[in-house]
Amino acid sequence: MFLEQNKAVSIYENNKTDISSTGTKISSEHPPRIVLVSQVIPDPLNIGYQKLSNAVVLQVNGKQIRRLEDVCTAFLSPINNFHRIDFLPGSERLSVILPVAELADANQRIKNNFRIPKLQSL
Repeated sequence: MFLEQNKAVSIYENNKTDISSTGTKISSEHPPRIVLVSQVIPDPLNIGYQKLSNAVVLQVNGKQIRRLEDVCTAFLSPINNFHRIDFLPGSERLSVILPVAELADANQRIKNNFRIPKLQSL
């Protein structure tokens, strides 16, 4: 917790903040940030996407991405059994399309082949 011009700001382990000023409280999530794909780990499902790196994510499944949590939420709503990831123009690709039905197997292969203990950590 720290003080700032008559406001007490508490930062909790989940990175949410409570700002108290004259008895009012405001809760907020992480501030907007740039989300980018830094590297694509090779797998038969994503053949052709391996060169994609440092691409700024604009949308996932039609939902604007402003923070990493938005990506997780957007992946809950595939469009016609596919995930579509749209990138900022100037990236290696403008969009990536991935079939939902094959993702669980691909994730497991990637996890096993590259010895990744946990595929998601927010």
